[in-house]
Amino acid sequence: MDKKQFSNKQIKVGGTTGVKIVSTKHKDDDYNARSLSNKKASETGHVVIAELFPKDERLPRFEFRIGHDDGNKVDVDILFGDKNCNHLWKEKGYEGHHTKLTDDEKREYSVSIEIPGRKIFKGVVKVGLLTELNLHDKVTIGESVDVKII
Repeated sequence: MDKKQFSNKQIKVGGTTGVKIVSTKHKDDDYNARSLSNKKASETGHVVIAELFPKDERLPRFEFRIGHDDGNKVDVDILFGDKNCNHLWKEKGYEGHHTKLTDDEKREYSVSIEIPGRKIFKGVVKVGLLTELNLHDKVTIGESVDVKII
């Protein structure tokens, strides 16, 4: 998202707290998982909450991030080195760009990531969000006294 567009949003995600991988049904042995709590949003609203990083640098890395639109989604980005390769999600055999909110009250998201011929991760991530509110209205506080002369 554009820096100015993000800064002008009335309600926005300012960061995370209490990010935790609460269950792991499957994790490829060639990957390590890391949750990232207490992360501040970048000036463009980018907030990475967790990542799967490979032991072999020829494999892709995956970043779980708060969706840019409304903060109610967690998306997964696929990267080779520092290069974003999200175009691969449209290719056959790549699955997992979008997660599914499974418990709104606990803010838990089901994540399932696959690449051609390989299951990478299946589990649930809990995300606590810090929400920021921009107030652009003026607030005026006044006082008046009524005097009556008899």
